[in-house]
Amino acid sequence: MAIKIRYQGYDLEFDHYPTKAEIEQARQALQVIVSQRLENPGYATIEPAQTAGELPNSFAQEWLWSLEQMAPGNPTYHLPFGVRLSGRLDAGALERAITVILTRHQVLRAAFISVDGRPVQMIGPVQVPTLPVLDATAVPKSAGEAECARVLRAESRRPFDFAHGPMVRAVLLRLGIEEHVLFLMVHHIAADAWSLNLLIRELITLYESFSQGKPSPLGELPIQYSDYAHWQRNRLQAGMLEDLISYWKSRLASATSSISLPRKQLVEYKQISSGSRSNFVLGAELSEALRLLGNQEGVTLFVVLLAAFQTLLYRWSGQDDIVVGSPIAGRSRVETEGLMGCFINTLPLRTDLSGNPRFRELLWQVHAVTIGAFSHQDLPFDKIVEAIRPERSAERTPLYEVIFDLNNTPPVENVDLKNLKVRPLGIEVGIAKVALLLDMWWSGPSLLGSIEYSTDLFDTITIERFAEQFATLLQNIVRGPDVRLNAIDVLSARERQKRMMDERTHESYRREKFKSVKPRTLKLPST
Repeated sequence: MAIKIRYQGYDLEFDHYPTKAEIEQARQALQVIVSQRLENPGYATIEPAQTAGELPNSFAQEWLWSLEQMAPGNPTYHLPFGVRLSGRLDAGALERAITVILTRHQVLRAAFISVDGRPVQMIGPVQVPTLPVLDATAVPKSAGEAECARVLRAESRRPFDFAHGPMVRAVLLRLGIEEHVLFLMVHHIAADAWSLNLLIRELITLYESFSQGKPSPLGELPIQYSDYAHWQRNRLQAGMLEDLISYWKSRLASATSSISLPRKQLVEYKQISSGSRSNFVLGAELSEALRLLGNQEGVTLFVVLLAAFQTLLYRWSGQDDIVVGSPIAGRSRVETEGLMGCFINTLPLRTDLSGNPRFRELLWQVHAVTIGAFSHQDLPFDKIVEAIRPERSAERTPLYEVIFDLNNTPPVENVDLKNLKVRPLGIEVGIAKVALLLDMWWSGPSLLGSIEYSTDLFDTITIERFAEQFATLLQNIVRGPDVRLNAIDVLSARERQKRMMDERTHESYRREKFKSVKPRTLKLPST
């Protein structure tokens, strides 16, 4: 399978595993292209456009709206977030802070309707929210925590009203006189992971000011999300759009999204797939060794981890043509950094592992693949799907069924205000977005990992084994990246010991069974 990187007249094609020198040449050529694009008048500037009436959706919003029509109320794209508030809470300041956020970010007040078969968004008026308060102070603490978990789970699955909006809601749970949990739920059509962190930071900043009788310290936003949607649609026209579509069609022709991993008897998704997570930690020494390996090979840590993930998928499935989805922030313009909205795009990264290459060779190929994909990231995922035309279903994502993400979104940290401590809460809603998702991020000197998986498809033991083998594979590739993929040891010490015990048990059973068998006398026929 040829590896081609093409953009606006540039065709960089390899019919072999490229060397580092060839990769560097491709990178430099693409840097020239990117520079030319940035110098293009109007490319890097998003101007304010229409702010009332029927406003255009971005391509991502249009995609999410179509999914809602296929499966109304599906909570897969609900984004929950919660913070624990310990101390003296000023409920009035909190409600005022939420009001200012709704005023600043119009997309949170949007309704999504169809006009002549075309989805548009309508921005609703600013209304001072009445923050629902659920009181659990009369029950024991353990029961209150259980009630909190139940409410959060129920709220995370409650549908949004697309026709009327808004696309955000909040609930305050009172667990004690000075103990509260604020739960926020935003639909993905109005936000992404970056947006959630932005929302919490602005909420804390505004609450701190209002609780002290001060005005809002936040400046006015230069644009709104609908301005970005208008700009995005105007850009993807004529030759640029054709070039992007041509690239993705050449990359994904005849690709299959299915990966044959060990599954339960049930092999089809439900409309809402139940999900769970398995977490793991890579030690500081291994994490640093992986970063250094990338530096030595001239590739990013993302490429090292993605290549390792694809190697393990190859080893488990026996398939040498692997497509993995990878989300990107999509905020390449300075105007979008402080804006709430759905900017994220997902790129289908296809890698050819045929011929049992060395891991170092695979690194260079994955690097070339990611450079090509990132240089063509402006084509929204739904447009890629339209170009490839894979089989569509409301129950699964087309083009890929596994995702890898090295998360670099700045995390929300603990904050101590004058009379209130704010602690972010991780909320598990028990829903899987895809069959299997590997999410990794830095925490101090170590890499952390979390595998979200469909419990309809995989059992916990299978996923824990996958995580153990992934860590073992990483340990062995930093020791010797020139090893061929099939020769890399993936068995963890625990798994190796279990296999030895199983073999001993089987051998012992075989010997005991042999002892119980009486020898038979063979009688020869008389002559």
